[in-house]
Amino acid sequence: MARAAENGFITFDLAGIYGPAEGFVGSFVGGKYASPVAKECQYFTKWVLRPGKITKTEVDDASGRSLVHMNTEQLDLLHFHWWDYDNEYYFNAMDGLMDLKQREQIRSTWSSSWTRGHPL
Repeated sequence: MARAAENGFITFDLAGIYGPAEGFVGSFVGGKYASPVAKECQYFTKWVLRPGKITKTEVDDASGRSLVHMNTEQLDLLHFHWWDYDNEYYFNAMDGLMDLKQREQIRSTWSSSWTRGHPL
């Protein structure tokens, strides 16, 4: 990661579902492989839940895991995958994300969506 950052690649795309990706960032930012160039980078992570009931607690838990794994107090961007427009609980997720943004635990949010069998 340091070599990539030193060569101008400063944005890293991650997700908790990408195995140890967020942990690699945590080590790069302030762990075993800490590097001064880590502070010049931005880290985009994702949150993907299966359709169903979503609560603000789940939003807090998911972002909290990313904060811990990435060894940071604020996520640069949290990308939320929206699977199904008919799931009214996604509004709880968005409300939770906006709450995290107000608490400055996330700098930016982004949502993308698709529905099964219907690419958008």
